[in-house]
Amino acid sequence: MLWLYLFHHLVAKCFIGERPDGLVVDHIDRDKLNNNVKNLRYITQKENSHNHHLYRDDIKLEGKERKNFFQKELRENIYKQK
Repeated sequence: MLWLYLFHHLVAKCFIGERPDGLVVDHIDRDKLNNNVKNLRYITQKENSHNHHLYRDDIKLEGKERKNFFQKELRENIYKQK
C-alpha cells in the first residue's frame, strides 16, 4: 500500500522533475486526493505548514484511521476513472 501513500511524489517526480533538497510536494488545492500534476508543486516545509489548516477537516479521524480512510477514497477514485 506504500504506492498509494507516495503517489503524489511519483507524479511530481515524473512530470515536474526531481524534488530539490529541502522542498516537499504540496497539493495546491489542499485536496490530498487530487494528484493531478497541475495541482502539485514543490515548496518548503515551512510554507507547507502554513497551509495545514486549509486541509480537509470534515473527516474527524486521526492517525492510521485517517490514513486508511484517504487511501480507500483514493482507490475508489482511481477505479471510477478507469
